[in-house]
Amino acid sequence: MKDLVPYDIRLKGLKDGVHTFDFTVGSDFLPFFENAPDDVVTGSVRVLLEKRVGLIIMQFNLNAELHAPCDRCLADIKIPLQGDYKLLIKSMEHPEEIENEDVIVLHPETPVWNVAPVIYENILLAIPVIKRYDCESDLNPPCDMDMIKILSQGIVDETPEDENFSPWKILQNWDNKKNS
Repeated sequence: MKDLVPYDIRLKGLKDGVHTFDFTVGSDFLPFFENAPDDVVTGSVRVLLEKRVGLIIMQFNLNAELHAPCDRCLADIKIPLQGDYKLLIKSMEHPEEIENEDVIVLHPETPVWNVAPVIYENILLAIPVIKRYDCESDLNPPCDMDMIKILSQGIVDETPEDENFSPWKILQNWDNKKNS
């Protein structure tokens, strides 16, 4: 993934201590990943990297905006995405010795590590399941107020008023035999 080179962190030669890396996420970031959502995310990610002997602790701070259609009124909205995530990276000669899924294991001689997949996962975790704008509390909402008005009227009940109506009555006369 040549285009994700800006998300590389050079580990070889990095001294012990705390280091800060700032990354920008633009509209072209999500399409690099397979099965990515069609939404657009823009913002920044700050990575605080603490390097110790044999261990790297990374703290990811996501501050971004999701540009997507509202699930309620279909208007284009912006939803703030924020999150803090911690990641442990252990440096080992034989990575098969560790069986913990919460720890990433790298060889001690790994020169560069790309954080784009981790940033992508953090973005996916920050995206809400229901993308909706709270238009009631905003003076100038981006919502489609005509659609909101239609939705607030409720769903029209289309069941017949006949008390004896049953959708299964049609099946009572159904014959499973072939016509001869």
